[in-house]
Amino acid sequence: MLSKSKMQKILKEIYGANLIDRQTLDRLFNSSEKEILGYLTSFIADDSNWSGKANKDDIEEIQAELNELSKDNNLVPLVSVMIANLRNATAGDVLQARISLPLIKVAQQQHRMIDNATVDVPKLLSKYSKLQAQEMPNNHKVPPNYDELLTKMIRSSWDKAHLSINKDINYTIQRIKQVAKQAASATDDNLNYAKRIDKILTGGKVGNGASGRAQSIIRTFASRALNETTFASYKARGIQYYRFLALESNTCAECQSMDGKIFKVDDATEGINRPPIHVNCQCWTVPMENTNFVSGSEILYQKSSGAIMDDGNID
Repeated sequence: MLSKSKMQKILKEIYGANLIDRQTLDRLFNSSEKEILGYLTSFIADDSNWSGKANKDDIEEIQAELNELSKDNNLVPLVSVMIANLRNATAGDVLQARISLPLIKVAQQQHRMIDNATVDVPKLLSKYSKLQAQEMPNNHKVPPNYDELLTKMIRSSWDKAHLSINKDINYTIQRIKQVAKQAASATDDNLNYAKRIDKILTGGKVGNGASGRAQSIIRTFASRALNETTFASYKARGIQYYRFLALESNTCAECQSMDGKIFKVDDATEGINRPPIHVNCQCWTVPMENTNFVSGSEILYQKSSGAIMDDGNID
C-alpha cells in the first residue's frame, strides 16, 4: 500500500495551488466584474434604449468573439445560446451578450483546469504508486496496464464536471442579466447595481459567490478524480478492503464519524462510504492488506507498522 507520506504528497499536489489555481479564478472573476460594470455603466450613461434596435457593427463584433469561443467544444452550449439571442437583437440583447462574454471566458479556464486534472491526477497516483512498488516490491505490486486503467476510470466523471461548470456559469449569467436589465430601466440610482453584481460574483463580505462555487466544482472534481483512480488501482491490484481517512484538520462531523472505518472495495459508493462525501470533501482512503475483520467496523492501527489484529488491537 502507499505510505502515508506518499499519499500526503499526492493530496498536497492535488489540492494545492498547482491543480486548483484559486488566485487565477479570483483574478478572472474580478476582471469580469470590472468589464461587466464598465459595459453596464456606459449603457446607462448613454441613455440607451433597452428595447431599441441594436447597432449592426456591435452585433458583428460580438458574434466574431462568440465564433472564436465556439472553437472550444466545452463552451459550445453556452455560446450557442448567446448567438441565438443575437438574431433580431435589441440594444439590451447586445448588452447582455457583452456582459456574458467575460464569464464564458471564466468557464473556459475552469474547463482547462478540469482537463488538466484528468491528465495530472492519474499521473500523480501512478508516479507514487510505482515508487512505492520499487521500495516494497513484495507488498505493493503494479499491473502492466496500470496507467491505462487509471486514465480510463477518471473519464467516468469528466463529462459531469464540464456540465457542472456550464450550468453554474449560465446561472451566474442569468442573475447578472436580471440586474443589468433592472439597472438599465431604473429611474433612480437606488438600485446599487454595482454592489449587487459584486455579491453575485464574489459573495460580498461573506465570500463564496460564483467565484467560490467555481473553486468548489474544481476541488470536488479533483477529489472525485483522485478517488476514482485510487479505486481503479485497488481493483487492478486485487485489494479487497480499504480504510476511510478523514481530513486531519477542519473535517466535518459527517466525515469524522467515518474516520477509521473499513469497507469492502466492491461496496464502495461515492457520497456514502467513499470520498467525496460532500462538496469540497478532501478525505481519502488507504488499502488494507489484512482482511480478518467485518467490513464497516472501526479499527485501531499503528501508523508505523499497520499491523492489525482480528479484535482491532495492535499486534
